[in-house]
Amino acid sequence: MVRTRRVALILLSLAIWLPLLLDARAQSDPDQAVSTIVLFVTCLGDPPLRGSVQLTTTDQDGRERWLSSSCNAEGRKSTEHELTVRGESSWSAQVTVRGSTESRTCEESGIGLPISLWCELDGDAVELESRGGVSAADIPSPEECRTPPRDLDALLALAESPADVGASTVGMIFPGGEPADEETVSAVQSTMRELLACYNAGAFLRAFSLYTDEYFRRFFDASGPYHRDVIDHFAKPAVPRPDEERLALLETRNARLLPDGRVRAIVIIDDPTVPGPEPQAFVVFARVGDRWLIDASVVPKRDAV
Repeated sequence: MVRTRRVALILLSLAIWLPLLLDARAQSDPDQAVSTIVLFVTCLGDPPLRGSVQLTTTDQDGRERWLSSSCNAEGRKSTEHELTVRGESSWSAQVTVRGSTESRTCEESGIGLPISLWCELDGDAVELESRGGVSAADIPSPEECRTPPRDLDALLALAESPADVGASTVGMIFPGGEPADEETVSAVQSTMRELLACYNAGAFLRAFSLYTDEYFRRFFDASGPYHRDVIDHFAKPAVPRPDEERLALLETRNARLLPDGRVRAIVIIDDPTVPGPEPQAFVVFARVGDRWLIDASVVPKRDAV
């Protein structure tokens, strides 16, 4: 029983964090639209300048996002950050400038854009500001999930065949490889758009059709034997995610061809059910027939990105 419960949790985790890349349409409801705010933290002063920024946004549902940044700069230094919000959010910011013998903290709050706060101490200053407005993220609808579901018996059979572990993470984090052409990028995005639609639809077995057999062989190999009743959980009638909990695309970039013919891309998604900053994920695709399928994925530790 304990084993069954642990396996169920592993599979549920797999189902939540695998939808990692797409090129989707913007959500039409402005109250639920996901936006990316571009923020700049600028440090001005004589070395060594020390300062810090804390920004928190809260949407209409009480969901928080936050940004932390710090300065230890010589002269002027500006850093760019991104923060995601749903609908029009309220925000509160705190900027601190630290001198050799004293410090000063400035606070500000508001609703919507712009976000701006300046704090100065003895000629040194730290500035927080938003620039360029927002860009809408993409939330595919459940109706866009059209791929046939995986067969349960065929899925379980993959647990009995050996996995090619060595091919799982090659080239995922390191930035080698030539940029993928537009046709390949479009095909990858098409696959991943449907993947996210299937997770928003709650159609797990359909989503599983968008992964390679090798992906599941490695997954089963790492997790151990499976029980049919655990797999059957994902064959239950689909229950779509509520509108306010649907997964959304925040960014995709740096799609590159790997030496073994696969394609690697970097993606950031928004999951409204998970608090805090969004993780950066690396996804590898393999060509199977006439379509690109997910062959590997990983969310690295933040200090490794």
